[in-house]
Amino acid sequence: DLDMTLAMTDVRGFKRLNEQMGDSSFEILRRVVAEIRNAYPENTIIGTYNIDQIIYLHPTITGKDMSNEEKEEWYETRFRSLSKDMDVVIKAGICENFDTTRRLMGHVNNVWEALREAKKIYGRYSRFVSKDLLDKLQRNARIEDLMEKALKNGEMQVYYQPKHDAKTEKLVGAEALMRWISPELGFVSPGEFIPVFEKNGFVSMADAFVWRETCKNQRKWIDNCLKVVPISVNASRHDFAHKDLEQFIIKPLQDNGIAEHLMHLEITESLFENLSSEAFNLLQDFRRRGIKIELDDFGT
Repeated sequence: DLDMTLAMTDVRGFKRLNEQMGDSSFEILRRVVAEIRNAYPENTIIGTYNIDQIIYLHPTITGKDMSNEEKEEWYETRFRSLSKDMDVVIKAGICENFDTTRRLMGHVNNVWEALREAKKIYGRYSRFVSKDLLDKLQRNARIEDLMEKALKNGEMQVYYQPKHDAKTEKLVGAEALMRWISPELGFVSPGEFIPVFEKNGFVSMADAFVWRETCKNQRKWIDNCLKVVPISVNASRHDFAHKDLEQFIIKPLQDNGIAEHLMHLEITESLFENLSSEAFNLLQDFRRRGIKIELDDFGT
């Protein structure tokens, strides 16, 4: 049986190049593909995944006596050298000696994830589909399987991180944070589940849950004559895709009799930059009602 390798490459910043150069930017992409093609066996199959993401299926070309570390370094050296020669940054995800009895799209998804990992690391040009990555993908898939039931069963809860005035040390606010303790997975870090939720869109359900729970808690604290402070709740880009976002925000306030100034909506700077006109007008309406809008990650 012939050992096969699947690779996917991406030219960093290609969309920006395309905006600046138009169709001539594809000449750069063609040159990159041609250079990679020349380094691969003649019977390599090449296809397009996205505009600038190219897939290569070819017989494995690293030595069988090489360790995984040596193989990774072999690819890393070549993509670093090619990037330097082409004056662009080429990133690659690679899956060697994969199981040809499995559906190809499963392997394509794996190399895409490996490519994403490589793109996150400055100075890194390639990433192998490793056991650690496959374990991570398997755990992410399980997170997706369990998330709806977990939210319904109360495994996900809202905690509050206090904000204090640095001069007076008085409590002046708090930020709502969702935590998930799963009977099966244990403590699931937000660093794990939030990216999964953002990818599949479930984050809008999580955001709505945190907002509702916080409104209920504010009511409970008021009824118990406890001090209440404004609480910030995160909003994601998926929230603004919902036509009933206003209902998500306003109805819990009205149902619990909560003054608007006690609830802040927190959005990231990158989200604010890319708001549609409808979403921007909706934020303005929230502000007029008394709900403060805060920027998270400001300046980053």
